[in-house]
Amino acid sequence: MPADTELTRWLCDKAADTDEAACQRLAVCYRSAVRSLTYTRRELDSVTAQLTIFADLLDCRAADRDTERASLLRQLAVALGKPEAPHTQADRAKGSEKDSAKP
Repeated sequence: MPADTELTRWLCDKAADTDEAACQRLAVCYRSAVRSLTYTRRELDSVTAQLTIFADLLDCRAADRDTERASLLRQLAVALGKPEAPHTQADRAKGSEKDSAKP
């Protein structure tokens, strides 16, 4: 399932979990969505900023469980901001520099 669809489903599901496992499930969705893509750090920052904005909006709404959901979105933004593998253009360039330096 696409990451934005999974996030929307999670946001709309009033009974959705807000624990660490839920954060990891969403992170897996996002990481698998971009696994084969080349993207810039700026593009990834845009995704994490959008998650933080969603968290801020939940804080403003302050409905039932919004605090927990906002916290999870902030955790997700932090988790996605840490590169799991060299998928950004800059990371790939660094990897190819290392490969070309091999004898």
